[in-house]
Amino acid sequence: MTREIFQLANADTFADAPCTDAHPEDFFRYDRETYASFNKRLPLALNACRQCEIATKQRCLDIAMDAEGDAPGDLRHGIFGGLQPHERARLARKQREAS
Repeated sequence: MTREIFQLANADTFADAPCTDAHPEDFFRYDRETYASFNKRLPLALNACRQCEIATKQRCLDIAMDAEGDAPGDLRHGIFGGLQPHERARLARKQREAS
């Protein structure tokens, strides 16, 4: 599911987003890959997100949050809108508590 989110987030409306020039694998931790290994690539993804326009980054985050729903952090994958899975899980929890 998360790779499909990535493809959706990079659809035509995101054609000029910096992540479209980045390697998609930089945004995801492989199955059984250690966090130490992924953390070497993580700055590449976060740097692409930092360069993104605020409205575009927010739209990317909204797409991921909508697709992931109430999933806990361990069921979320990838970097979207500049946030890691555990950060999006925390954001979802705060949004639920606020509503």
